[in-house]
Amino acid sequence: MNKLVLSLLVASALAPVAAVAADEYPSRPISIIVPYPPGGNADVALRALAEDMEKDLGVPVKVNPTPGAGGATGIQKAMGSRPDGYTILVSAQSSITIPSELRNLRFKWDTPRYVATIAAPAMYIGANAENKDITSFDAMIAKAKSEPGTLNIAQVGKTGLHQVTVLRMKKQLGIDIASIPYNGGPPTVAAVLGGHADLVITDNFNPAIKPLAMTGEPSPHYEGVKSLTELGYPEIAAGVNYIVGLPPKTPDELAEKVEAMMAKAVKSAKYQEILASLKWTPLWRDSKSTHEHVKAEAMAARELVKSGDLVLEKK
Repeated sequence: MNKLVLSLLVASALAPVAAVAADEYPSRPISIIVPYPPGGNADVALRALAEDMEKDLGVPVKVNPTPGAGGATGIQKAMGSRPDGYTILVSAQSSITIPSELRNLRFKWDTPRYVATIAAPAMYIGANAENKDITSFDAMIAKAKSEPGTLNIAQVGKTGLHQVTVLRMKKQLGIDIASIPYNGGPPTVAAVLGGHADLVITDNFNPAIKPLAMTGEPSPHYEGVKSLTELGYPEIAAGVNYIVGLPPKTPDELAEKVEAMMAKAVKSAKYQEILASLKWTPLWRDSKSTHEHVKAEAMAARELVKSGDLVLEKK
């Protein structure tokens, strides 16, 4: 192959990206891929966001729920799209970090071009409000140490963020708590209220459950409840953070435009109202900070996989 032909091939390959960078973005419909079923909290929140984006940008913004394989289906679809700014992924970062360490997927934690973090559902560790023995996080630790192996905690699944948080808690605090996996959040709440579990890790609000500690960021919806970091246990902290990501090789200019676009959109009154109704915490992190937080979570999951503590759930 002579140099002229090679040069033409390279130029041809780069032409679409150059055209995208020069495009008056956005000038056509934008697709937001959400890797979860329609009707869930993420779907509800993002439809409110998309509605305000449409009004501001003057182009259609469609939310496309794409569930499957614990979020992997939608993430892989987004990451396989053209890097032109018209396909945007919004996902819980744990749907990227943990599965990519456990399974051979078409993406790794660093595959997406991270743009921002836009919300944090308020996940907490709680106990039945009628439980007189466990009234605080420190009381839970004391009971676990004085009565080893007697406490258990209801959680969603065996290999997700809940399990990672519990494993961190057991390792860092030197306590023995048994995990009881359930299929979905509501059953975990029912378990602790029905006396089938002592503790629960959840982002489902229920007035009959006393939150002992927020696992991630402090939440204005749980006034007076400190985060694990505030309680002095930053190594255990693991919040649910919703990130915005773009396909790999998205040009810098486009990524910066999407970041600015999202920074403006999350300030809309309707979006903020929806977050409040869901008891989600508004959280903004820029592209650099988001990348650092995602990396930290992925590395923590990798260590748990290497140690054999976190293993792939068998069907």
